[in-house]
Amino acid sequence: MADNKKKGILSKYSVWDRKKFSFVYVILIYPVIHVLLFYFYVHIDSFLMAFQDTKGDWSFQSLERVFNGFFKGEDPVSGINLLEYLWKSLLIWVNGTIVTDVISLVIAFMLTKHMVGSKAFRVVYSIPGLVGGVVFSRIMQNIYAYNGPMIALLDSMGVELSNFVRNDGLLGAQETAYATLLTQFFIFGITGGSMIIAGAYMKVPEEIFESARMDGCGLVRECVSIGIPCIWPTFSTLLTFSLCGMFVGGADFYLYSNGTGANGLVSIGYYMHRLQVAISQNVGNNQYLFGFASAFGMVITMFTIPVVLIGKKILSKINDVVDF
Repeated sequence: MADNKKKGILSKYSVWDRKKFSFVYVILIYPVIHVLLFYFYVHIDSFLMAFQDTKGDWSFQSLERVFNGFFKGEDPVSGINLLEYLWKSLLIWVNGTIVTDVISLVIAFMLTKHMVGSKAFRVVYSIPGLVGGVVFSRIMQNIYAYNGPMIALLDSMGVELSNFVRNDGLLGAQETAYATLLTQFFIFGITGGSMIIAGAYMKVPEEIFESARMDGCGLVRECVSIGIPCIWPTFSTLLTFSLCGMFVGGADFYLYSNGTGANGLVSIGYYMHRLQVAISQNVGNNQYLFGFASAFGMVITMFTIPVVLIGKKILSKINDVVDF
């Protein structure tokens, strides 16, 4: 019975195909070794720290601290309920993925139509990506400052600003800081996604769109019914990668708040930077944070893996791969 099953599986492949399998398996050895050596081997001590106390004895104390930080507000670094950080990270992800990527789909499609200004749009939107993250954050902080150009622009538009905003700037006031950075992430998030998606659109044969236009298909229908299904493998891959960082968004908050998380500029990404700094500042008194940091990363990974696997499965079912 087993021989029949085995013969049935291999019978649909030729001898040449089976030889190609061997070549593929040999090629795959490198990434497997890379993961085993540079991920598991390098981080094995970090994994073990999550299950040890400061004396090296086996303990679930660090994991308990992490769960208390999420549900009881007993975070050893900030004393704040980490659920607030988690929800803000999820909001950043929704803003940067669900909203931004949908708009990127439309903008990228328009770029492929060689409309007036499309080339200039590509150049202008690519320039910010050439500036380093630390430098870019400092530039934006000056733009949002109380004497910066953004306050002057809002004044010229007749927008009413509170005294807190006028005195401390957009990032210095509780009412505007988080919304300002969400808007910034939204605007600049369109750039990278649009460039990648535009490249996928360019690979779709123009004859397909010409045939659709001859049948009376409008620009919107072209984008929704033809363009998006044709580039779905690329777009679903982008969404899958974004799921990997679903719970750790907002790392830039550490830069924009100068490491304080003031005015609501907190997230899981920010907290991980804060945790690293807390460990490095006073290793002698903060030894327990090593185990806490390890357990924290492990818990976030436990949340992320099922989300990525389920999301990838759902995305693969939404649209069939189009061959052309």
